[in-house]
Amino acid sequence: MKLRSTRFALFLCLFTAYAGAQSPSDGHLEGWTYVNSFFHFAYELPANFQPQTFSQMNLPKGSPRGVEFFLNDRYGIVIIAEKTRALTSDPRDFQNAADFIARVKRGFDPSLTWTPLSERHLTNDSGLVIDEFDYVIAGEYSSAFAVSLDGYLVVARCNARSAADLKAMTDSLAAMRRTP
Repeated sequence: MKLRSTRFALFLCLFTAYAGAQSPSDGHLEGWTYVNSFFHFAYELPANFQPQTFSQMNLPKGSPRGVEFFLNDRYGIVIIAEKTRALTSDPRDFQNAADFIARVKRGFDPSLTWTPLSERHLTNDSGLVIDEFDYVIAGEYSSAFAVSLDGYLVVARCNARSAADLKAMTDSLAAMRRTP
């Protein structure tokens, strides 16, 4: 009987530890707010947000090295977290948000015509340091957005039909806040 009690207690401890374990993809919507409990951040979706069907999106495949995580792929929002070089010491990994933006610029397909719109580096009201690069490529308004959080780089790409829609989307991301 004592052995069964010990096994049950061990099972309960393991189950509790497993059930309570968090992953980078622990994100969900609360109304119009995306909340990620692993990274402890939230942001309000812009009023002009319209979910996309993932079958229509050209999404990158996950990293075979296990350094990349889709944070949210259920609501037509694509946010990815990558472990930075601070956690991996691998020179292929991004060093920080500025490094990510520089690689986005170098990585454009040379056959496509793209025009830079603006670039900003800011610290928002929550103390998050954010890098953003807005551009037009193949007639579509786009933005590369990155913020460093706890050894990860959280990145998003916004696509819009107009400069005003793109600004609304990037302003919503730039206002992200830390949560408890």
